Amino acid sequence: RGKIRDVIWSGGLGGLDFRSDAAVALLKRADIIVTNPPFSLFREFIDLLMENDKKFLAIGNKNAIGYKTFFNLIKESKVHTGVRRFREILYFSTPDDPMPTKDIPAVWFTNLSHNFMRPYLATGKKYSDNKFVKYDNADAINIDKVKDIPMDYFGTMGVPITFIDKYNPDQFEILGLDRDYTTDRRGLKLNGRDIYHRIFIRRKK
Repeated sequence: RGKIRDVIWSGGLGGLDFRSDAAVALLKRADIIVTNPPFSLFREFIDLLMENDKKFLAIGNKNAIGYKTFFNLIKESKVHTGVRRFREILYFSTPDDPMPTKDIPAVWFTNLSHNFMRPYLATGKKYSDNKFVKYDNADAINIDKVKDIPMDYFGTMGVPITFIDKYNPDQFEILGLDRDYTTDRRGLKLNGRDIYHRIFIRRKK
């Protein structure tokens, strides 16, 4: 095993903006970045890591999957979720808050390899036995829960972002985000009502 070399910072750099010259210089020296970046600046932070070809483990809001540039990294298998599952809660310490700990809808993202391969998804649902409805403005059927993905359907499906937690690239192909497939390039609609973010997928034959 190789030795882990500590990066020693000096000169009062604590709390430094990650976009500053000093912080970027420090980042360039690091082998692996492990951190909890500001959720509001998550896209900028990931862009910085990718531009500098850095390996990382970073906590991000689950909704970050809906960010176009970040989603493309997942689609291209350049980034994936960590070992911790979506349904597990991440607690954040907030010592100055009346509630000392808070559960946040967050998950680990990484470009490091790990041996936790998502198993093949077997739902037991059949397309022929259930009434799956197509969107008003997209040629795909709506899936409200990952467990409802039909086992015998090979067309385009819109699934919740939590699908990423069950995604096995040998079983499914990620096609894109919902707005890439709507006929009006707007949000998805089903029977006249708005549908929250969906990832469009197709089962591999």
